[in-house]
Amino acid sequence: MAKDVVSKLKEEALALLNKGEQIAAIFNRVSNGLFMYKHKPADKFKIAYACKECGNTEFFESDLAVPYTVNCRKCNHLVFKQEKAPSPRGRKKAVK
Repeated sequence: MAKDVVSKLKEEALALLNKGEQIAAIFNRVSNGLFMYKHKPADKFKIAYACKECGNTEFFESDLAVPYTVNCRKCNHLVFKQEKAPSPRGRKKAVK
């Protein structure tokens, strides 16, 4: 049952992709009990997780800052941490 919340959110994101819509960001860590995505860049992240420490399952929406970190709201256990923030895209300036 704990994975149901996570799986349902993943199915929601896949349905959007199957309709041909683009998704701004996706983090698929279902094996670790977490799935989150952002439909458009201005939207909040939709996050679903199942804590391995206390068994708490939750779904919520949030504005996350880079690097993304999700802690269990019940026991504060670290559920997900983005190890490295993505580098800014674009051309590198030539050094003179």
